[in-house]
Amino acid sequence: MNMEANNLSLSLNGSVILRNITFTIPVESLTTIIGPNGSGKSSLLKVFADEIQNYTGQATKIPVKNITYLPQSLDSPPFLTIYEIVFLGFNGQKMNKKTKVQCASHLMEICGVDSISAKNIVDVSEGEKQRTWFAFALAQEKNIIMLDEPLSNIDEQGKKAFSKILRGLADEGKTVIVVSHDGDSLEASDHIIYLDEGNLSFQGPVSEYKQFLLHNK
Repeated sequence: MNMEANNLSLSLNGSVILRNITFTIPVESLTTIIGPNGSGKSSLLKVFADEIQNYTGQATKIPVKNITYLPQSLDSPPFLTIYEIVFLGFNGQKMNKKTKVQCASHLMEICGVDSISAKNIVDVSEGEKQRTWFAFALAQEKNIIMLDEPLSNIDEQGKKAFSKILRGLADEGKTVIVVSHDGDSLEASDHIIYLDEGNLSFQGPVSEYKQFLLHNK
C-alpha cells in the first residue's frame, strides 16, 4: 500500500507548517523528502509516525508496529553501550539470543561501530551516535523505515556507504523514507518530494527532479 497525503495542512503554535499538500510515496521504494530548513520536512514525517495528530486533510494511517521511526535527535541513555543499544532493537522479535548477538554484530559492522561496541554511547562522537541509532533502527526489521536526517553528522565516505544500505533496503522490499536538507540520499532514491515553506514544490523521480532544479535556479 502506498503512503499518501491528501490536502494535508498543519499549523503549530500559530505558525503554518504544511500548506494543503497532496502526494504519494510509492511502496517498496526509497523516497527522499528534501527542502530548506524550516520547510516542514520533519513535521511531515511526524504526521506519518503518528506523533502529530492535529492536522487537517488526510494522511495514510500506518500501524505503529509496522514502522521504524528515527527522529533527528535522540537523547543518549547514560550507562548503555553501543552494543546494548543495538541489541535493544531486537526487542519483541522471535529469535534466540545467539541469533540476536550475531545479527547485532553484523549490523554494528556494516554501520561502522563494531570497534567501539563496548563504549558507552554518551562517550562517542555525534557521528558515531548516529551510526549506532541507525543500526538500532535496522535491527527492528520493520517494513516501513522513516529516518529524519540520518546522515547529517557522518563524513562523505560514510554517507555514500549508508546510501547504498538505504538503497539495498528498498531493493529488499522495504519502504524507506529519508528526510534531508542537502540531498545526501538523492542519487540512491527512487522518488523525491521537495518542500519549500510548507508548500509541495515537486514530487516525482530523480530524473524529473534534476529537470525541476534546472528550471528553478
